[in-house]
Amino acid sequence: MPTKIQYFFAKDWPLKIWRIICILAGMAILAYRLFVTGAWLNTYTLIFSIGLILLAGIVGFFVSIIFSFILSPIYSLGARLNGAPFRKNDEVQIIVGPHQGKSAKIYEIWSERKQIRVYLGEEEKETVNDVFSYTEIFKIELKS
Repeated sequence: MPTKIQYFFAKDWPLKIWRIICILAGMAILAYRLFVTGAWLNTYTLIFSIGLILLAGIVGFFVSIIFSFILSPIYSLGARLNGAPFRKNDEVQIIVGPHQGKSAKIYEIWSERKQIRVYLGEEEKETVNDVFSYTEIFKIELKS
């Protein structure tokens, strides 16, 4: 059974939180500057200022994409919590998506992309619907 922290990584919450922080930071910094200069006192500049603040949010979103490499160590931790490094024939359980809760064996590893392919049937294999990131699955420890 996956833990709450495993669901946190599987549902991509670190990236979502990072994007929200960058967007809000960009908007807050500009809003503060406009407030300090008193630009919000005039109706014309108020409307212009609101437009600039929204634009700062969009810029913040793109900054979050550019600097998303900062999250790499956090996602590596999530992968290790799930049993990485993975090997061929490891038994894993899928945490999220349409195959959530299913167990399957790894038949291919794309280590450079931090993804694996698990056998879910011939149709999924042909349509490449059997690819999961290291944070979307976890290794099942077989009891001996």
